[in-house]
Amino acid sequence: MDFATNFKRICKERGTTPTAVCKQLNLSTSKANAWTTGSLPKEPMLILLAQTLNCSVMDFFADDETTITPR
Repeated sequence: MDFATNFKRICKERGTTPTAVCKQLNLSTSKANAWTTGSLPKEPMLILLAQTLNCSVMDFFADDETTITPR
């Protein structure tokens, strides 16, 4: 799976949305749209997203959704 698919899925599993995560981090909601349509965040943002969603950065790039590990 790609980043966008995993990002949306992880958000859903955590009871939130990509837009809500961006608002929580004081980011433009256009970032959520960019990330869910194929753009990749830079490494520092990936780390912040992982911390916010209580997952690992690698979970955003997992091929199998069963690899998600709560932190």
